[in-house]
Amino acid sequence: MVNKSRVAGMVRGATKKSRFGRWLAGALAALIALAGVSVWLLRAKTFELQEFTVAGTRNLDRTLVQHAFGELYSQRKFGFSNRNFFLSLLWPRPRNAEAALKNQFPEIASAAFTTLFPHTRILTLTERTQALLWCRAQRPPIPPAEPTATTTAALALPATGTEDIAACASVDQEGIAFRPALASQGALVVVAKDYRGQTWQLGKPVADQQLIHELLSINAAAPQEFGFPVAAFAVVPELADSFVGYGPSGIRIIVPRGELFGRQLANLGRFFKQEIRGDFSKIQEYVDARIENRVYYK
Repeated sequence: MVNKSRVAGMVRGATKKSRFGRWLAGALAALIALAGVSVWLLRAKTFELQEFTVAGTRNLDRTLVQHAFGELYSQRKFGFSNRNFFLSLLWPRPRNAEAALKNQFPEIASAAFTTLFPHTRILTLTERTQALLWCRAQRPPIPPAEPTATTTAALALPATGTEDIAACASVDQEGIAFRPALASQGALVVVAKDYRGQTWQLGKPVADQQLIHELLSINAAAPQEFGFPVAAFAVVPELADSFVGYGPSGIRIIVPRGELFGRQLANLGRFFKQEIRGDFSKIQEYVDARIENRVYYK
């Protein structure tokens, strides 16, 4: 006698195996089709990246940057192992290309990469903006005399002219030197003269970030807080914890760095508002305004 339940189970098992086999065959066929389409997409000239466009340049030579970008694009080590639109999507921001471009063009602050279907890859640049003219001065200043409460703080500091300048560079908000410059550009941007005998390198900081921040803070605050702009700065080895700001009529402001900077900036503002009171002829009465706990008069 035939066991009907057993036969029914065998039929159901065969049906499941048949369905699984059909599903597996369909999946394999889909994978083969996908692989074929992928190979076609990757080899079809229709989708080859043929154009390299550079955008966002102001001072840089776009042709030079575009050529450098094309050279990097063809180098596998930068993540550009293909020239196809679809594979390029795997590297929306190539691993080392931005750093390589910055090394070659210090003016570049950042680079963004986008790909437009199907032929064009665009490099959009952000260029550095000049915030200071940083100059290396040749001669060291004479050590300053020790002031007293009743005598002048007669600092033998260098003048604000350009006769002692050896070389200059344009520096951005981060203190990065990005372009050689002439000392005559100091008429357009504030000059910082470095007498410490240090050299600078394009693409690298000229000084620590805190010093750059303090110089720019004084430069921005001076017109409002002091009533006059700062014409130039000097960084000298004799004043390791301070720097010098030059105002009109020969006034020299010695500003302490570090933790005292914010408080002394406020003290300087009060001094000029209370002592000078808008009468800028009084500035000639001062050799410098060293705000620590006292002001030393001429």
